[in-house]
Amino acid sequence: MITVPGSIPKIILLFRFKRSLLKVRLNKNIKLIINYGLAPLLLVLIGYHLTNELFARPTFEEDVLSIKNHIYKNGIGLLAIAVFLMMLQWLTEAYKWKMLMSSSLNLNWRTSLQMIFTGLSFSFITPFKSGEFIGRVMYLPTHKRAIGTTYTFYSSIIQFTVYSLLGALSLWMLDLDHLLLKIPASFTSGILFLKSISLFIPIVCLIFFITKRLFIHFFLSFNLLKKFTPIAQEFLSIKPSRTAMVFGLTFLKCFIFILEYWLIFKWLGVELSISQVFMGVSIMVFALAVMPTISFIEIGLRWEFSFVIFSAFTQNLVGVTIGTTIVWLLNIVLPAIIGAFWLLFRNQVYISDVE
Repeated sequence: MITVPGSIPKIILLFRFKRSLLKVRLNKNIKLIINYGLAPLLLVLIGYHLTNELFARPTFEEDVLSIKNHIYKNGIGLLAIAVFLMMLQWLTEAYKWKMLMSSSLNLNWRTSLQMIFTGLSFSFITPFKSGEFIGRVMYLPTHKRAIGTTYTFYSSIIQFTVYSLLGALSLWMLDLDHLLLKIPASFTSGILFLKSISLFIPIVCLIFFITKRLFIHFFLSFNLLKKFTPIAQEFLSIKPSRTAMVFGLTFLKCFIFILEYWLIFKWLGVELSISQVFMGVSIMVFALAVMPTISFIEIGLRWEFSFVIFSAFTQNLVGVTIGTTIVWLLNIVLPAIIGAFWLLFRNQVYISDVE
């Protein structure tokens, strides 16, 4: 009888390796199915449902004719201003990113925009917009990528906090009883849930910024998480004045975005006041923020949210849907295409360390 003493542990290790490899493959396949199978299907279903809703409206033909007349009457002036505001919005984001990174790297405007637009390109096809991290960090030198990840995460928390504050303000300003009478019953629980968490989320986010030092020290008290110490130290080094500046720029970016919506609606003949657009867009963006998805199907969710929320203010929901699509194309699709183009010239960036 032949015995090989070391063979059993080796077989066990090989079995475990193959099992872990199988799990990785299964997880990868599941992600592929969700991203490229279920996501397009969900978008088709949302589009089909919304199309039926719009065509079933008795004023559909009148709304379409009204939109055509208003576009002809208004010309391209309002649309051109909206395009200019889109550029201003992304320049604001580029300045915010440039300022955040200024303590470690010198970025010029072009490179800052490249990083942001490339992040949009990746987030277009990745779940929870995780590709935004990849798109921004991939331009950085290897030894600076941890810092870039820190600032991207920090900026995302601030953005989420601002969206939550604007959403909470709008939900408490809005005549909710009037809205619930206008929308389908299937959306009632969702709107009530948003209102119930609308104050809780921004308060938690603000507490985090006020007590971030205590929170991070608690985070690093676990041995498993001590490897993130360099990132945590970079996180703590961000001065309150810079945090306040980023908050201010994020609010400015949001107000520009809301103004874009108002101009596009006006161009299409959708009669909405600036306060109504503010409430509708703020609630929609807040809802999208708490229900993360990939940009590929975000347009479908924007259709549904805008259709539901703006029904409290106007009957011209055809114009609302078209306007929402135009703003999405201007602010997400166009920059993502530019980012994909710039990705071809990824080596032609201008980054230098701060001396």
